[in-house]
Amino acid sequence: MRDRALSYTWKLGTHSTESSLLHVVFLDHPDGTEVRIHHERFGDAAVRDEHALGWRGCLGKLERFVADATMSV
Repeated sequence: MRDRALSYTWKLGTHSTESSLLHVVFLDHPDGTEVRIHHERFGDAAVRDEHALGWRGCLGKLERFVADATMSV
């Protein structure tokens, strides 16, 4: 896979009227694909911190899922 990137706005109706910006980059890696995520333009620190907590939970679940899938192969 060649390096690819995706950027888009992100808005949760419960937080603010402004959208944040999310960048996702997919990079070639010897063992597969490396995914880098950068989320920016939050309305305030509280919203940023809440999103950081959500991302940690989401990515933690993804990490466990991938590890389990790899063990099953």
